[in-house]
Amino acid sequence: MRKSDLPLGTLAIYDPETLTYEGWVKLLCGDILSKPSSWGFNKFFPLMTHENFIYVIMMTITEVNREVKQGKQEEFNKLVQKQKKKEEQVNARN
Repeated sequence: MRKSDLPLGTLAIYDPETLTYEGWVKLLCGDILSKPSSWGFNKFFPLMTHENFIYVIMMTITEVNREVKQGKQEEFNKLVQKQKKKEEQVNARN
């Protein structure tokens, strides 16, 4: 069972028959929980069990470099220029 008063990735262990507290276990999740940016969307990670195994489902942020279409790149550049002009006008007023 996950508890809010225990650190992220820590599970409280209870006896299923008596519901008495047995202790806690820290999940070894590698670098998934090492970055604070991943804590938010892994705060309520689902647990799945199958016989004697516990599976944890977590999300990571993956950066993918991909080619940008020429038309989209030009559109982006125009938006950047438009934003710069707005900032210059605001700064000129101040």
